[in-house]
Amino acid sequence: MSIGPASQYGLIIPKASYITSLVRQGTISKDAAKRLRWMDHYRRHRNARLTCRYFGISPQTFYRWKDRFDPYDLSTLEERSRRPHRVRQSQTPVRVVERIQKLREQYPRWGKDVDLDWLMKTKMHFWTWRTEEVKQLFKWMKSYNSTRNDNEKIHYYGFDCQFTTYQSEFIQEYLDRTLPSLWDSIASILNQVKEFSDSNYDTMDEDTYLDIKTKLESFEDQFEENKNTLIANSSSTEYEINKQLLITFKQAFICKVGKYSSQTRDMFMAENALWISNFLGKNAKITLWAHNYHISTFYAWMGYYVGANLGNMYKAVGFSFSQGSFTAFGPDRGPLGIYEITTEPTSSSVNFIFHHASHPNFAFHIEAITPGSEWDKWLGSQRPFLMIGALFSGEVLQYYKPFNIKAFDWIIHFDQTTASSLIPMN
Repeated sequence: MSIGPASQYGLIIPKASYITSLVRQGTISKDAAKRLRWMDHYRRHRNARLTCRYFGISPQTFYRWKDRFDPYDLSTLEERSRRPHRVRQSQTPVRVVERIQKLREQYPRWGKDVDLDWLMKTKMHFWTWRTEEVKQLFKWMKSYNSTRNDNEKIHYYGFDCQFTTYQSEFIQEYLDRTLPSLWDSIASILNQVKEFSDSNYDTMDEDTYLDIKTKLESFEDQFEENKNTLIANSSSTEYEINKQLLITFKQAFICKVGKYSSQTRDMFMAENALWISNFLGKNAKITLWAHNYHISTFYAWMGYYVGANLGNMYKAVGFSFSQGSFTAFGPDRGPLGIYEITTEPTSSSVNFIFHHASHPNFAFHIEAITPGSEWDKWLGSQRPFLMIGALFSGEVLQYYKPFNIKAFDWIIHFDQTTASSLIPMN
């Protein structure tokens, strides 16, 4: 059976589930789908030996099917003597086929063997994630997960409430498959907001802001109203993720307009963290990775809202250091660079005490301090505590802030630090 030029399998399918759907629809058999994955792997790596080793097949078998394979006719991957006489025609709407082709062209490296460098350079906005250290973490996670059951695997989740870059693309792909009319009703506003420049936000009047915000909120309601249909045409997991993508799109719009306080972002961060917690289930163990202020239980920061919802199930773990190098933006958000602190911490600070501890690296359990003890009194007197984030002016003393003993449950101290190795963007 030929599925026609519109469905040519000449580019990488961005979702492995697509091949599975071909089997489910009766377009190809399970055996043909297996061989299609061989062709996909070979097209990406252009290495026959690597493909054979990866799938555990002989070169003779691979080349037999490679020579036969026609990307315009997936039936060439079927056993000729065993192919079903009647194969159901694909019922995929034309607009979905076109959308899948566009995604293949837009994200040619998506797939099981994703290029981490490409992913980190193109899909992570902040330099703090685009480091060799984070890349090594991803590689370790992949290796760890390869020998674990699904319920034991480690996952990496994130919802960005500062950018409107990618949400609409994923939402469109989802709605084109499940309820195209819903995408038609929301597309114009999502695409308009996505193309806004900084000057559009800076000059936006109150009426325009409220109009767009109201429409984005109504889209959330439309998602909820069509919940049963959307889930029936996909899954509850896909539905929940795409609805949350729509919510974060609205959050990013609000943050960019700047109609609320600077800590509105932290409230949204907390909402998204709590969504992930609910999404993964009550037995999931989650680590939130952010600056000390964000994870602390200071009023109106992310940790404050998360702690208010989870109670003792939330533990705030801060980080401390004394000397060493680090990466940050320079004065007035100047260029990204490596800075170094070589002087000893100020003598009245928490960092000074930690610097002179008997061990250079340790975990300090604040929650276990006895009330009324000397440690309790000393830390409770709001001693200076060094905390540097994404910006650094060069004046170390201005980054010492009053230490709040109730803001953290633990402090992990590294006496000496080394700046991260950034992944070059070119």
